[in-house]
Order: sequence, then structure tokens, then C-alpha cells
Amino acid sequence: MTETKSHPDIRAYMIRAIRDWSIDCGYTPHLEIDYIEGEVIAPKSYIVDGKMVFNISAKATVDFKVDNEGVSFKARFGGIIRDVYVPLSAVFHVYARENNIGAYFADKPMPEEGLPLTSAPIPPKGKPHLKLVKNDEEQKPPKS
Repeated sequence: MTETKSHPDIRAYMIRAIRDWSIDCGYTPHLEIDYIEGEVIAPKSYIVDGKMVFNISAKATVDFKVDNEGVSFKARFGGIIRDVYVPLSAVFHVYARENNIGAYFADKPMPEEGLPLTSAPIPPKGKPHLKLVKNDEEQKPPKS
């Protein structure tokens, strides 16, 4: 039996990287999530169509932390500081508000085996079919 190694969710690394990059460039990093009842801790009054968007800049958050389970921080909502916790499975978009550069995550976790390295079609088996192409000197236009 082959033992498979479980890897940490790449979203944690991408969230940290895109947040840091956004801040370094003077942009405002945002986190967009699916609200999951009983898993996401955040003020429900900010849910729009089952989703929430958070400004995760250093100026907007306190104690910002990303680990292999989720994202947590404190932020002001209507002037009141609230704790926020979002499991990584709920995060689907992290980006800079000013230019929308970031990462969009699929709604399903990546399979244990990962994705194929290429989506190029597999070449047919058998003998290759090559065609001789003459250079410009050998190809002279027909005389009229």
C-alpha cells in the first residue's frame, strides 16, 4: 500500500503572500468568503448573497493570523471591534481591491493526487508523420 502525505492547504500560503504583496505595493488586500453557518465567526449583518468580503489590510485588522485551518483577526464593524474566524474551506478569493490581482480558489478541494501537470492532448501512438518543408531559395514563385 502506498502511503500518501497530506499537504497543508495552499490557500493559507496564498492568502499570506497576496496580503503581503498588496500591502507592500500600497494596495488594499481583501478576502472574499462563502458564509458557512456554524463555521464562520463574523457579524451576520454583513452577509450579502451568502458571501462576505473583508478588508484584511494591516490598518483594518488587528492580530491577523493565517494557519493551516483558517484565518482569524479582529476588525471594526460599525465602530465595534469584533473577532473574525474563517475556515480555509470558506475562502474563495483573495485580491488587491485596486486592481483585482490575486487568487481565486475553486469551490472543491484539490484531489489528493493533485491535478495533471498539463492539459495538452496526448499524442497518438505510432509512427510520426513528418513533412519536408523547403526553404525560401528552393521555393521560387511561378513565372507569369
